[in-house]
Amino acid sequence: MKQYKNIVFDMGNVLIDYSPHTIVSQFTQDESIINRLVKEIFYQQEWLDLDQGLINDDEAYAQVIKRLDSSYHTITKSIFDHWHEYLFERIEMFELLKNLKQRGYKLYLFSNASPRFYQYEHNIKCLSLFDQKIISADIKYSKPSHDFYQKAFEICGINANESFFIDDSVQNILMANQLNMDGYIHNGTYQLLYNYLRKCEIL
Repeated sequence: MKQYKNIVFDMGNVLIDYSPHTIVSQFTQDESIINRLVKEIFYQQEWLDLDQGLINDDEAYAQVIKRLDSSYHTITKSIFDHWHEYLFERIEMFELLKNLKQRGYKLYLFSNASPRFYQYEHNIKCLSLFDQKIISADIKYSKPSHDFYQKAFEICGINANESFFIDDSVQNILMANQLNMDGYIHNGTYQLLYNYLRKCEIL
């Protein structure tokens, strides 16, 4: 069985719950408004540009409200200012990380995230267990680009073939596989992940 030195984690929907619909529903209960704002804020180019560190929050907001009637502007600003307050840690993952750490693995975070990460990082307890955290906005590349992984490996000083990657995105895992990093597509079911890690003799 292959021996790994490093376990690499994605953040959203692996270590924390990240749901744009849940976030926006904290600001309004109107389903049509929720659907519109989720689409216009979280699923447009501005959000990708934030994750790549190409624009800042004010620039993203200014672009988004160009597509929205003025009646949406106040709630849109509130969402931009406070969305990160509705990211909730998955406690079972904290226990898994502690277990891996005790077994001697190095832990790395490879995440698509904007600079806002540094405002909420301290609220996610498990992030304190990582040896190094790679954020897309810092390196100006995002997953699943080849460049993201190559830069991340370089910064961390690790080899892909000694690392195991856990991410909720099929595309992200497939690119990691192309670069010789094994991985697991996490669907949110902790027991399945735990069983797979046992099967691979990681645990």
